[in-house]
Amino acid sequence: MSEIFCEYPYLGFNYAVKKTTGLNLEELYQSWKDSLKEKYQLQVQKILSQKNLTPSQQLTKYHYWVDYPRWLSTPEGYKIAVRVSTPHSYPFIQIIDPLSPSLPLTPRSIKNEPLIRRTYGRDSSFSLSADGSKIIYAKLDDYAQFYKFYDLYLFDLKTEKETRLSEGLRARDPSWSPDPENPQIVAVINQSGTNNLALINLPSPNSSINENQPTYTLIT
Repeated sequence: MSEIFCEYPYLGFNYAVKKTTGLNLEELYQSWKDSLKEKYQLQVQKILSQKNLTPSQQLTKYHYWVDYPRWLSTPEGYKIAVRVSTPHSYPFIQIIDPLSPSLPLTPRSIKNEPLIRRTYGRDSSFSLSADGSKIIYAKLDDYAQFYKFYDLYLFDLKTEKETRLSEGLRARDPSWSPDPENPQIVAVINQSGTNNLALINLPSPNSSINENQPTYTLIT
């Protein structure tokens, strides 16, 4: 196809496609859609033919991005933490009770519910502690009066208190150690225009991670 297009560029890409496949672009696209439709219909039929199939349930109805679902164990049972992004609000983290009678959740139905607001944009995840009591995430905040950097924050689900963990670190995508006895996370840190993985020792409640006095080690 590339050889034909290079030889006859003035005839356009559609000519090269039809010369190679026998179909023009519109016909090729329709053929591709039909083949996918047939493939997925067979997969659906196979799944629906199984016995004891658990029916699906829609949990949210925001019509936008709901990412990074995480199971969360609570005294009231298992819940799900998700990060929600819409063009009309800052990204936020929400705890969903899959047994709630008010599902699916909508922007109107969550107005009075406690949320973790103004987290990082659509491309950054969050992480739960091994015991499920805390959430760590990144969000934009003031640094040195004149700047706004992304830093790490901790939210305690029991006390509903937010704690800023870092100052000017430019960090995102934290991932907590699965070991409850290991107070470390891995995160992405932006330094000098490059993204680097770093192993971070979580600070005590009275201290913070500072870029000039790091308590982290770059993973090389």
